[in-house]
This record gives sequence, structure tokens and C-alpha cells, in this order.
Amino acid sequence: MSTSEDNEPGPSTSKLGETELLKDEEYFMEDYFVTFKAEDLLFRVPTHRFFNESPDFVEIYNIKAHAQDISDPIILKQVPHNDFRNFLKALYPLSFSLQLSLSKEEWLSVLTLSSEWRFLRLRDTAKGELERLSSLTSVEQICLGRQVRICHWVIQGFTDLVRRDATISDDEAIAIDCDVVTTSYKLFRLRELRIAGRLLSPMAAVEDTFKEELERIRSEEANFDNEEIIKMQHQALKIEEEERMREEEEEQRRELEKVKRAEAEMAAKMEEEKEREEAERLSRLRDTLARSKKKKKNTSGSSQWGFSANSGWD
Repeated sequence: MSTSEDNEPGPSTSKLGETELLKDEEYFMEDYFVTFKAEDLLFRVPTHRFFNESPDFVEIYNIKAHAQDISDPIILKQVPHNDFRNFLKALYPLSFSLQLSLSKEEWLSVLTLSSEWRFLRLRDTAKGELERLSSLTSVEQICLGRQVRICHWVIQGFTDLVRRDATISDDEAIAIDCDVVTTSYKLFRLRELRIAGRLLSPMAAVEDTFKEELERIRSEEANFDNEEIIKMQHQALKIEEEERMREEEEEQRRELEKVKRAEAEMAAKMEEEKEREEAERLSRLRDTLARSKKKKKNTSGSSQWGFSANSGWD
């Protein structure tokens, strides 16, 4: 039987010099900063959430796991800076809270960009928060559901329009039929059937009438909700991170060997210099002794043959 300790991530190891250190798998962040340009504003944030949350985004914008020059920002074309700021509020909240407090408009920005860039967990969070707020209109559910591939929003929006007493306005019809020309007409027909009492289940009728579109949305929505895809993405990121760490450790090892070689060469040179100085000292000492002996010998010879003032020649 496994315990909670069995499920806790274990630390990885790294060697710095001769000391073995442990790195926590969750809270040892080897992080760098990346700069983005959205419209006329620059944004600069750490990179780790992009690597952890969306390998697709990392690949699309070629984000590297090293420091990036602030003068060379990643340009987010056709992304309003307000939308990107709202997106970062969810990805990098500036205040600690177990519950993110964003407005409906901010969550809409988060949902749109997280869907486009495949931040899957952030997309699920934004979707859940918007559903919790219960502030989306029927038309918003339809348009957003189509845009970011949330099938049950489209179904709910269609069904609500069929069930409600008020007719579909011109503005609503234009919004709904922006991409699909016959949607409003089909909804009008379903409304008439419901009013006439000939429609037992509005939702079932919506499913049947818009079957082709809904199947397409469901198919594309599955790409966001496939847990296996998420696992594969995170596994790929983990392998890439492990490879990067191995390369860094190998680089550290090479640098350490280089330092050791330099120290050994320096020690050898110092030893060689010491031996040379010792040899020179001994040579000077021998020369001094030789000169001393020669001088002593010369002095002794002068005393033996030299003239004495008292006795003349000795």
C-alpha cells in the first residue's frame, strides 16, 4: 500500500565541484526572463510557466531556456496589449490568492489566448470561472463556443434562444450568423415548433439540427481536453529539461576540469620556479665558498713568502 510520501516527487541530484547537492523537482527553478511586445507595450516575465503550461507556445515563439536580450522582444502580432496583460494576470498573478479574482472581460481574454496558445490548464480554469460567473449571454456562448471550441456552450446558447419568449434580435442574428449564414433561420424554425407545442426537447432538436457543426466543434475540442496529449507534452518537456541539465552539468564538469588543469599547471610552474631558485641559490653558495677558499689560499701564500719589518725576509 502506497503512502502520501510515496507519491511525493523525489529530489534530483547535481554535483557542484565535489559536493553532491539535491534539487527539488518542483521548487528548484532554473529560470530566465523573456520579453514580449504587444502593440506598443513591452512585457517581461519568467519563462518557466510557458515551458510548464504550453509546449506549443514555446515552439511557436521559439522561447529558449536561457537569458533573452530585452532589446529583442518576441512580437505578438494582432494581440491587444490589454488581452495579453489579462492573460498574464492569470499566468503570473502578482498577489497571493487561492482564488484568482478577475473580471468577466479579463477571463474572456484569458480563455481566448489560452485556447489559441494551448495553455490547457489555464483554458480549463478560465472556462470554469466564466461558467461560475454565469454572466455569458446566449449569443456570447454561441460565438465563444465556436471560437474556442466549447461544444456545450454552443448547444446551451442555441437551446436558450429556442426556449426564451423574446424573439432573436437583428443584432443577435448578425452576431450568430457572422460565420454560419443559416443559423438564425434554423433557430427561428425551432422556436416556432416549440411555440406550437411540436418540440418535445429543444436541446435534442438543437443537437439534431446542428449535428454537423457540433460534431466538428467536439472533434476540435477534444484536442484541448486530451489528457494523453498533455502527459506527452509534459514528458517531452521533462526529457528536454533533463537533457539541458545534463548539458549544464557536463559543462560544469568541463569547467571544473579546466580549473583543475590550470591549478595543476600553476602548481607545476611554481614547483619548477622553486627548484630553479633553489638551484640558483646553491650555485651562488658554491661560488661563494669557492671564492672564499681561493681568497684564503692567497692569503696563506702571502704570509709564507711575504717581507717582515723586523727580520727582513722570513
